[in-house]
Amino acid sequence: MKMTLNRLKIENFKGIRAFEIIPNGKNLEITGRNKLGKTTIYDSFLWLLFGKNSAGETKFTIKPTNLPVETENSVEADFTVDGKPLTLKKVYASKYVKTTGEYKSSELECYINGVPKKVREYEGEIAKIIGEEQFKLLTNPKHFTENLDWKKRREILFALAGNKTDSEIAAENTAFSKIETDLENCGNSTDLLKVITAQVKANSERINTLPMRINENINNLSGRSENPADVEKEISVLRNKAAEISEKIGGLKVWNPKESPEYKEVSESLADLIRRNQEFRAEQEIKEREAKRDSATKLTSLRCRLSPMQTELRIIKDNIRKLDDERRAIIADNNRLNALEWSGDTVCPTCGQAIPQDRIDKAKADFKAELTAKFDYNIKRMSEIKKALDGNIDKNNRLAKSIAETEKEISALETSTPVSVGVFDIPEYEEHSFEIKARLAELGTKPNPHMDEIYDLNHQLEEISKQIDDKTTILNALKLDERTNSRIAELKAEQQKLRGEQAKLQMKLDLVNSFIRYKVDRITETVNGMFKIAKFKLFELNKTNDGLTECCDAVAFGADRYGDINTAGKILVGIDIISTLSERYGLSVPLFIDNIDGLDSSSYTELLNSVSDKMQLITLRVSDNDKLTVQNF
Repeated sequence: MKMTLNRLKIENFKGIRAFEIIPNGKNLEITGRNKLGKTTIYDSFLWLLFGKNSAGETKFTIKPTNLPVETENSVEADFTVDGKPLTLKKVYASKYVKTTGEYKSSELECYINGVPKKVREYEGEIAKIIGEEQFKLLTNPKHFTENLDWKKRREILFALAGNKTDSEIAAENTAFSKIETDLENCGNSTDLLKVITAQVKANSERINTLPMRINENINNLSGRSENPADVEKEISVLRNKAAEISEKIGGLKVWNPKESPEYKEVSESLADLIRRNQEFRAEQEIKEREAKRDSATKLTSLRCRLSPMQTELRIIKDNIRKLDDERRAIIADNNRLNALEWSGDTVCPTCGQAIPQDRIDKAKADFKAELTAKFDYNIKRMSEIKKALDGNIDKNNRLAKSIAETEKEISALETSTPVSVGVFDIPEYEEHSFEIKARLAELGTKPNPHMDEIYDLNHQLEEISKQIDDKTTILNALKLDERTNSRIAELKAEQQKLRGEQAKLQMKLDLVNSFIRYKVDRITETVNGMFKIAKFKLFELNKTNDGLTECCDAVAFGADRYGDINTAGKILVGIDIISTLSERYGLSVPLFIDNIDGLDSSSYTELLNSVSDKMQLITLRVSDNDKLTVQNF
């Protein structure tokens, strides 16, 4: 769409009584000293289209202060839009009382090609030609760089550049093929970076707990180096030897006429007592070792669970403090608002006349409505803060209770840790063995010539039984070591696996960081390639220098920031942006450039050359002329 201005006629608008320009679609220069109305011409043009002045205000004084209140104000313009004529007109028409002929009020009347239109109809027709926001972008050199929020500027630039997703950008470079799917699933590289960073942290915490768990198991090892199979063979040999001695003892006793089934039974009961005593001692040792290991494992688990709960409790307490500070600030703000009173003008500062009471009442009502809105917002925010405080306090109480319970469990386990008390015989062993042996002696009424040999053999049998007990204790310790070593191997395997996963995660993390740098260069290159003068800083290092923060600042002429560009440079940057937007949008509208006096001749020529073939240009310049001068160029 191409729009050119052919004629602009102004009557009684602000400080202009009557003025008309007829550019006929060509470029026009309007000059004159300050306060003759150059900016007013631009204000009238914007008011005709959108009901606002060049500052974007809808409420501004249109009627001249030195003329009667019933004086009508009007702006009319002839345009050519895509080759078709268009005439727009706005009038503040005076209305009179029919019976008395007295002035009653002024009402806004709108016309399109001479046909009266209601205000909404008029605005709707203008919107069909061009939207107000697009018009600002194409007619105000500083609107894009100074009036728009930086996020809106980025949105416009990215749309012009193609608005590619992170996954689409990654697809352009095979170096990032491994994270294409991740980028698509997460939506963007920023979220993916957060996900992988969280995974690295969680994996690191799991890895850090493993050495302590491995050491706990290592400390439970007996430290013995024997081969369990060899010990089992030694026990088997000792048992066979014990059996041989027992058989020999039996043979020596056969000749004894006083040996009876009762005597054999008592002998067997002694052997059974010895066996049960051996088993009893072995069971004690195994239970003691397992109790120590279970207690240590439980303590380790409880301590691992306690640390993150304590960290979370500190975070919740900090949240409660911040919410309470905000609550106190809102209370202070409400106290400040309660003390405010309306202090507006009752007399016009320009003409000295009393301001009408209805305008004063409206100003007071607006003041009161603004206070009410602020109070309402504060009340709503206080409710949100209370809800957040209640939730955090509840979390604090529940977490503190869980911490106390966990600490209590740890304390209980620490105080109840089994202490080694040694290995003992069964309670009745000593007494019963003595009784059984006495009984055996009692049953032999006749002296046995082999009693000394039998005694020696029995002594050997007891020694062998003690050796079997010792070997059995060693064997039990070695078997427990086997189970502990198996657990250690499992933990080390898990440790190795987690380290491998951590290495892969770190590689992916490095790849995502490389992609972010690639994306920054790619997007910046694409965006800046659309402009001749203006360049845009779209990313910058954050405060901790460990990542990128999005931004959007126009730079040019060697300046690092837009604020460092001089006035002339800012105008040239703005015109360059308008030129690109006009070309990309396929829109051309009359471009008014005010405050152009800062441009030197070469900059002014550069400005004209950059846009003269794309849109109609109307410049407003200060000169020594005492009246407005208009000329084509």
